[in-house]
Amino acid sequence: MRAFLLDTNIASSLFDQRHKNHEKVRAFLSGQNDHVSISVVTLAEIRYGHELWPNPTHQKRRETIENKMREYKVWSIDRHVAEHYARIRAHLFQKFASLNAKGKYREKHPEDLLNKTTGSELQIDENDLWIVAQAATNKVDLVTTDRMTRLREVVKELYSDFVWWNPLDCN
Repeated sequence: MRAFLLDTNIASSLFDQRHKNHEKVRAFLSGQNDHVSISVVTLAEIRYGHELWPNPTHQKRRETIENKMREYKVWSIDRHVAEHYARIRAHLFQKFASLNAKGKYREKHPEDLLNKTTGSELQIDENDLWIVAQAATNKVDLVTTDRMTRLREVVKELYSDFVWWNPLDCN
């Protein structure tokens, strides 16, 4: 049986019955509850959203989401995850960062990286890297609706057996 790590966008869809993708995500994960986990990064991102918008009218909804999150194993960040994170981040920067006159990288954050051919942003952030590193470390499939095309390229070069799922693309 496969094991899955949910990216924040998937966890948000799953935990919130009012989310437009809730039914598709729920159907994709049907019968998999014992094999589904979330990242501590996802937990933090969702809780951040709750703290940022502490609307009293949404209190019941927040409590429901918090209770749903407690049903899943939460992967933490440890030194093994840090090793994979460093490997993925370094490879990403080697492939997409530009060098200044002193031979140092101009970009400091994944959000700053551009596709060298098109000049478009890669649309990757630090939290994406941590979640992908957790999936790689624990050898679980990552479930996300984020495209992260360039990150997928890098991960494929580093981990040939890494699996990505997008429930919106599944029937």
